[in-house]
Amino acid sequence: MGKSSLKAVIIAANRSGGTFLSHALDSHPLIVCERDEPLHRRSPYARAGLDIRATRDLIWSREQSAVNMFKVSYSQFLGKGDVFPKIFEVKPHIIHLYRDNLLAAGLSEVLRRERGFPTHHINRIPGKSPSPVSLNPITVADMIEKYILDRAKVRNKLKQIGSPTIEISYVDITGGEGESVYGVKSNRQICIFLDVYVTPLMAQYVHKVNPSIKSNITNLDEIVVDVKGKLWTMGIDAERVKQWRDELQ
Repeated sequence: MGKSSLKAVIIAANRSGGTFLSHALDSHPLIVCERDEPLHRRSPYARAGLDIRATRDLIWSREQSAVNMFKVSYSQFLGKGDVFPKIFEVKPHIIHLYRDNLLAAGLSEVLRRERGFPTHHINRIPGKSPSPVSLNPITVADMIEKYILDRAKVRNKLKQIGSPTIEISYVDITGGEGESVYGVKSNRQICIFLDVYVTPLMAQYVHKVNPSIKSNITNLDEIVVDVKGKLWTMGIDAERVKQWRDELQ
């Protein structure tokens, strides 16, 4: 190709569309993007005996593509392991993916962790819809608080790295809460950032196949009251929370 492959990383918050974006990026002819999280301690690379640096170097050394990249979760990036130092020393291009609607992010994550609800990006025909459940409002509020604090920590660390970085939201890639899409909406911005020609970024995964968040939860109004109280102490007013609730599908 005449020049070294560009090294890139997606740093993704939970429930922000990271797996969907990884699959979509991998559809570009000039991009190879790992579809899972190769630096995870239970990844196939780790099970094969490779440490974080060896895994990183293996992925970024591929010569057949213009861009080599993979996804890292907030928990991996902020954890006690070597993920942050290993990214810091190489200074790759970074896509920071987050979710604007913190209520949707918190509800979705608690549903996944406590109730085993499937993710929104599964590549199968949905079967019987799960029965609606009641969630602990305090658990959801605490999850949203953690999301806010973690996002601030991630942004601070990204400043320390000093790499070329763009921030992309869940809505940027999907077009909105509750939309069903096969391709990334912000494909032009991402392609230009990665210095590849602009083309649709299509995923084999459907963005949303299972029932809406609202239809999965029986005590949404109770949860919203607790979330308003928690976030008010963090400087987020009730109107913002109401807007998030109105956006839920």
